Amino acid sequence: MSLLRASTSRSPLRAPMVTLLVTALLPIGAAAQDHSQHAGHAQHAQPPASASRTLGGDFVLRRYNESPLPVALPNGRGVRVIAGSLALRLATADSGRFEMTTTLAARDDAAAGMTLRGMARVRGDTLELRADGGAGTTERLRYAWTREFALLLTATDGTTMRYEAAAGDSAFAGVQSRGKDVMGVDQYTSSHVFESLPDGGRIVLQRDSADAAGEETIRAHLRDIAKRFAQGDFTLPGQVHGMAEVPGTKVMAERRLAMRYVMTPLPRGGEVRIITGDPAAVKAVHEFLAFQRMDHRAAGHDH
Repeated sequence: MSLLRASTSRSPLRAPMVTLLVTALLPIGAAAQDHSQHAGHAQHAQPPASASRTLGGDFVLRRYNESPLPVALPNGRGVRVIAGSLALRLATADSGRFEMTTTLAARDDAAAGMTLRGMARVRGDTLELRADGGAGTTERLRYAWTREFALLLTATDGTTMRYEAAAGDSAFAGVQSRGKDVMGVDQYTSSHVFESLPDGGRIVLQRDSADAAGEETIRAHLRDIAKRFAQGDFTLPGQVHGMAEVPGTKVMAERRLAMRYVMTPLPRGGEVRIITGDPAAVKAVHEFLAFQRMDHRAAGHDH
């Protein structure tokens, strides 16, 4: 039985925790399919952020199939989703824990809060959730960041859930603020791509709209980091992310003689291409780029 398609014949507010929460989040039937035809397209989602480690933080459920909460679900029981939250805590490059909380109300019952916890794994642009005690059931959700940095989750039937950063999630705000200081451009009006490639990868930074001064600032920054990285100097990423050593950079510094960094101007910004034939260096670059995607809530791909 699918984790996110489970249903029950019991009273909605008295069903088992997993069944209740999942029924609330992803209703089954024609109504969900009808909504899904329009879901997600108005969010202006950026290309899917995909990586070994791409997600993290605290989020609040704001919209369900384009409808703001509270939402009455088309399951014939009059259940309403009043509120919801999602916490993702990745402890390694590709896995960690999740906690999903939903507050429900039925027609004649008081509201009830339910919480689902389990393992979270990231595979490309797919978030895999496996609930504790879920008998091995894993649900796979496509995810993307919208231009407003909301997290858009899409189920296999097209049902969408829009999560926005919780007020208490200060980590991302800190990265954005420090990123502006280090890179010289507003991070909320600029776009990153961190793409892993078979021979290394690439870092792209562009302004979202025409900005001659901002574009030159970006290119100067990318030339600077290309030079620094080639010398094994990764202090700037450390400053942006607020840590002494960013994942992957130790090996990248050690293998610097086997690596090349090439800066190329692009419309509205530029890119730094990372090139190496050293297997250990390639692995380190992919770890570095995966972390960047996660902390910047950015786009990219694994190869």
